[in-house]
Amino acid sequence: MIDVLSNSPAHAVWEHFVRISQVPRPSGHEERIRHHLLAIAEHNSWAAQQDETGNIVLRVPGRGTLAEALPLVLQGHMDMVCEKNADTTHDFMNDPITMLQDGDWIAADGTTLGSDNGVGVALALAVAESAIPDRVPLELLITVDEERGLTGAFQCDASMLTGRTIINLDSEEDGVFIIGCAGGTDWTISADKIARESSETGWRCTVSGLRGGHSGVDIDKKRVNAIRLAARVADQLLTEHPEAGVSEFSGGNAMNAIPRECSFVIHGCEDKIVRRVATAAVAGVMPEEAGAACDVVEAECASCAVDRALIKFLATTPNGVLAMDPNYLEHVQSSSNLGVVTDNGATLSVQFMARSTLDAERHAVRDQVRSAAGAFDGQITFGCDFPGWSPNPESKILQLGIGAYRDLFSVEPAVQSIHAGLECGIIGGKLGIDEMLSFGPTIEGAHSPAERINIKSVEQIYHLLSAVVARDC
Repeated sequence: MIDVLSNSPAHAVWEHFVRISQVPRPSGHEERIRHHLLAIAEHNSWAAQQDETGNIVLRVPGRGTLAEALPLVLQGHMDMVCEKNADTTHDFMNDPITMLQDGDWIAADGTTLGSDNGVGVALALAVAESAIPDRVPLELLITVDEERGLTGAFQCDASMLTGRTIINLDSEEDGVFIIGCAGGTDWTISADKIARESSETGWRCTVSGLRGGHSGVDIDKKRVNAIRLAARVADQLLTEHPEAGVSEFSGGNAMNAIPRECSFVIHGCEDKIVRRVATAAVAGVMPEEAGAACDVVEAECASCAVDRALIKFLATTPNGVLAMDPNYLEHVQSSSNLGVVTDNGATLSVQFMARSTLDAERHAVRDQVRSAAGAFDGQITFGCDFPGWSPNPESKILQLGIGAYRDLFSVEPAVQSIHAGLECGIIGGKLGIDEMLSFGPTIEGAHSPAERINIKSVEQIYHLLSAVVARDC
């Protein structure tokens, strides 16, 4: 383990996180990490329970004067977003994450780090194993498939829980308490490509080097969407050269991540023209995207083409911040993310996610996209639709958390809602409770290879969580 982590006051957290990072855990493939977590429970003689979806609850007895208190639920998820740089060789199904120290931060070598939510799980495990003399009983609820659409939370068997107070450990800014979140809707549009009689040599244009990030918390940070940028290049080329055509188009890796890379293959125009248009487009997104780049190379064209109306749709469909909260102007109210375009040879599929604190605004975006997809006979399939979590500023767990934070650090934490989905909102709805709070260490660049976590903030959250579990909720 990196020396600075071995010597950290939160070394127990880092030890768990390092071990978790050695276990591949893409969304939908949590078997190995679940086995790892259940083995920890067995080693500590904790009772464990698993539901049909694969979510687990680890039951940790209380101690001392709080041994008979009501259980506190510590909640996180076991999967991670798997993103890597184009020049990074890494197999997320088999390879461990390589961790690097970067000053006061821990990052990964060309991939996502998985601190979202590996560090949250590690915090829960470290506090559960700690020798705190007086501690409430804990129920560690660790869910599956959070990153692909909160599947574990939606299908969670809430009867596994006896606790009625939840601390979610999936927030990403030390000093900020989250007491509410936006709801989300996702959908996929599929469209047939158009058969062509002949194939020919064309040009593959690749946009890369963008920052990407979380489609919720980073949506207002001027992160350029690679799919949108590439589509605008392709649309301009098709407009200027009616004889041209696009035979392939693909980009992005997750609907809840702002895409960093995208490429398309075009025929019917010279490479110098493709380079000119692409270079101008990339130059137009600087200085916000200082690492942006484009590459144009010769490529064979497929024997089918993408409908021009679909390219226009990708270039113009709602994306990014759509509305700010009129009551809290620094908070995003509604947004949309064009997350993934997959080229399946004969068809193209497009994945979106819209977020809003208002159900009507999420659904309005969905209806607008569905209407626009009619121009190319796109077929829409809806995924999950989850409500937001309404804040309760008077909750007991919030007041307890504020008191613990003030006692430890002599300052008040910020209290706010977040423009992202949190599992506790869904699980709390199942339980019919509003005693919920979310906090966590500072993580930057989540859902991208730029992901990093602040070392000092992990120590602070470890001390905070240790103090909270030593108080009766």
